[in-house]
Amino acid sequence: MFRKAIEINPKNYDAYVRLGRYYKDIGEFDKAEGMFRKAIEINPKNYDAYIELAYFYETLDMMDKAREVYQQAIEVNPENYDTLIALAVYHIEQNESKEAEEILKRAIEVKENDYDAYVEGGELYTRLGKYKEAEEILKRAIEINPERTEVYIRLAKVYRKQNRFDESEGILKKAIEINPKNENLYSLLGLLYIQQGKTDKAEEMYDKFSEIRKDYYSPITLSNYQKLYQTLSKNNVKIVIMQYPMRDIGELKRMFDEEQQQNIIFVSNEENFKKALENASYEDLFVDRFAGDFGHATLKGNMLIAENVADAILGELG
Repeated sequence: MFRKAIEINPKNYDAYVRLGRYYKDIGEFDKAEGMFRKAIEINPKNYDAYIELAYFYETLDMMDKAREVYQQAIEVNPENYDTLIALAVYHIEQNESKEAEEILKRAIEVKENDYDAYVEGGELYTRLGKYKEAEEILKRAIEINPERTEVYIRLAKVYRKQNRFDESEGILKKAIEINPKNENLYSLLGLLYIQQGKTDKAEEMYDKFSEIRKDYYSPITLSNYQKLYQTLSKNNVKIVIMQYPMRDIGELKRMFDEEQQQNIIFVSNEENFKKALENASYEDLFVDRFAGDFGHATLKGNMLIAENVADAILGELG
């Protein structure tokens, strides 16, 4: 479709951007890069193509090239708000706090009442340990858009890092009032209770989390699990299915009938991580919060996972 659009109008820069995204998604990176650069060549003032190309380089961990493209985008239009936010996020991810702060201040000058700049500013100040500044700027984001639960999660994190647990609890409950179907809010609140030793309240939150997620998996996912099971069983291969940290293993078990479950080694990482968090901070086990209640694991977190699956397999071997 996009190729046809280019045939009809070779100057259609939007078609080149969309075709670039397609090539990136299917792993044809040389073609993707060529499409994004062609879009920039056709319309050098089109910030979308610059940002897509910069994201492309970030995906391939080519950070120097990503930085170069972001700078080119800023030079083309120093007042483009979306480009400023994208560049600020890049600097935050690269732990370049001074540059990130300068860019965010420019973004706020361009759009004084826009939500994104304040949210990213809160993330920056939280990383720097400037909790007072983070709290102020995140509260400003809530004033601008009180319906977005993301900012409540970030503010709860600021309070938690200062051991202001009651305030962290209160802001998460406020988020739940706004979006009671967001399962991660219950999980985050459960995690907060675990860190305070309030196990009964934690279990209540995780039960609510599981209730919302009980129909989480799509028919395609269910079908793929069944295909995997049938293929391995046919070849007499024992299947091991492991759940993410903090998540209920029952979510995975529900995808198989009782007879199938007898032939599967299920590995839960719920209790081991919850127990570990009773005596450790979240940051001891995870480096981020990409899934809300858990993230990519630290060395210590990975050791917990490795030991757990090893024990399960060794137990099966007797």
